Amino acid sequence: MAQHNLTDTITFRRGLTIPNRIALAPMQSQSALEGGYASNDTIRYYNHRSKAAGLLITEFHYVSESGGPAYMPGYPSQMGIYSDVHLEGAKKIAQALKKDGNKAVMQIHHGGRMAIGRFINHQDVVAPSDLQRKFLFVLLLKVKLKRSLQTLVVLQNELLKLALMA
Repeated sequence: MAQHNLTDTITFRRGLTIPNRIALAPMQSQSALEGGYASNDTIRYYNHRSKAAGLLITEFHYVSESGGPAYMPGYPSQMGIYSDVHLEGAKKIAQALKKDGNKAVMQIHHGGRMAIGRFINHQDVVAPSDLQRKFLFVLLLKVKLKRSLQTLVVLQNELLKLALMA
């Protein structure tokens, strides 16, 4: 059995190479602006972590306006990547993370029934079921199942294009 060191370069099956075997786990920077935009603090946060690992994973970005933000009242906003308007910030984050030769991955998600930011702003919360979630009070979620599987695939493809542009 071969012995590997954390500082060894690793090449994945599809050809992606990272300079070492260390990954930075996704952590919320708590610096996003209202609407899911990256702030100067967000860019600074990722700039400071550019040498932390060979593979750097961003905090979670919500992928549709109906999917976030997923934060409790009193928290800063969450990063978004559901529109071209988020692209400038995403590019700056990618540049900050990759500037030292590392690879960057954007963590994406749809908050579903956990999109508390929508609920407290009196907006519809989109989830796959009508399960209730208890926070400080019981949330009765409005369930909307308008999106078909085909629509979700189109959304996923559009997000992939945005992520590749960043």
